Amino acid sequence: MGSLNAKILKKFTANELAILAHENVVGNIHIPIQSASNKVLKDMSRGYTIEEYAAIYLTLKQLGVKNISADIISGFPVKMNKTTK
Repeated sequence: MGSLNAKILKKFTANELAILAHENVVGNIHIPIQSASNKVLKDMSRGYTIEEYAAIYLTLKQLGVKNISADIISGFPVKMNKTTK
């Protein structure tokens, strides 16, 4: 349960997310961010925006979650078409 997805987490209320801050549940929550670009997130079909990710992060911090880690991808291949070649 330590690695969660923002696409799923955005569906929960703050009251529902509060369980993740309980000391007996988990010490670290890992939420991959993948990119800080909404266009790239959309191209990657991630199902969330950077604003939704930030809201989830802030909610978890306000609830008392102490350790949140993330993955950030430094490159994403662009599908080439005839007009971009």
